[in-house]
Amino acid sequence: MLPWLAVLLPLCLLGKKQLPVTLTAGNPDGRKGEKAFLETINGTKSVVVSFTSLRTSCKPCSELQPEFKKAAKKLKKKGFLCGVVDTDLAVNVNLKDVHNVTSIPSMHLFRKGQALSKLEGFQSSASIEQWVAAVDIPQVEVFETQASFDKAVRSRKWTETMFAATGGPMLQDLMDSAAVKGHSDGWASRMRFLFWSDGGRGRPFGAVYRGVNEMEHFDASGQVSTEMLEEFLKTEHLPLFGMATMDDLASVFGKGSKGNVFVCFDPEAFETQAKKYARAFQKVAKKWKSYGFVFFNVRDPVAKLLQMDCKEFPSVTLKLLAKPFRTFTKSFAKEEPTEKVLAQFMKESIESNRQASSEL
Repeated sequence: MLPWLAVLLPLCLLGKKQLPVTLTAGNPDGRKGEKAFLETINGTKSVVVSFTSLRTSCKPCSELQPEFKKAAKKLKKKGFLCGVVDTDLAVNVNLKDVHNVTSIPSMHLFRKGQALSKLEGFQSSASIEQWVAAVDIPQVEVFETQASFDKAVRSRKWTETMFAATGGPMLQDLMDSAAVKGHSDGWASRMRFLFWSDGGRGRPFGAVYRGVNEMEHFDASGQVSTEMLEEFLKTEHLPLFGMATMDDLASVFGKGSKGNVFVCFDPEAFETQAKKYARAFQKVAKKWKSYGFVFFNVRDPVAKLLQMDCKEFPSVTLKLLAKPFRTFTKSFAKEEPTEKVLAQFMKESIESNRQASSEL
């Protein structure tokens, strides 16, 4: 028997069943095999597929097989499905073309039918694992009890955005689809998805938690579609008043199409001031939606990046993105940054910049 006709067993197993994603000489039924392949990559689990040639003349392919097998054993424990598509077989040519396999060996990471990334050529098992960890989309975290679910929500950090929901299997599936789309589009790459099944006993509920105690409710009752959930999350994932860090600059510049407001809190009383004044800034941010509102710790490296050297606390700096691109700063060391005072600061600063622009 020629080497390329050898039966290649699947590298990850579901119980004792062979994964349908493996299309080799041992599974030559093209129609059945392709259908099974599509069903697998369209499932809820992440799938790692190696498009390769089982001929000995393809040296990188033969060298990759043992490394892929090692990586697959570890990925299996993390919930991934893995398999091999033998591109030598005529029945697999269509799969090769559809998924844009331009060279072999080539590994593709699928989730919900979408190819998230591909890695070409020979790779070590460690490199394969690192690649998967770097590009795999966030999974929906499923909790067994309401207590553990509530604890996870309460432990959220200010820099973290999460969508937490309770309901039945349909809502969980919608969340999984939204996570895939959000990762593909970029807006959910750092979002956590939490789910607790109440067995259908209560009314489905979902909410985005972000910033300092910000919450936006999502009505999960009635007819809810994937598109509805995606639009809600895409619109509401950024906090009105978020904490700027080096790890998440999207919260700094995500909404600032007309300008950005940077708030310095006292590093000695950072958490206290942030909690105390967050509500006022959130209300103002809601009115000036074209401006990004963020706060930061002057001891964090992000302060240097933002070119902020605050001397008094709290202090507010507005950097406008309209000509003549003026910057306005106001200290609140001797007065409270109330909603009314902050709104007045915004109005006066924007008007001053407008007048300066008309004089150019």
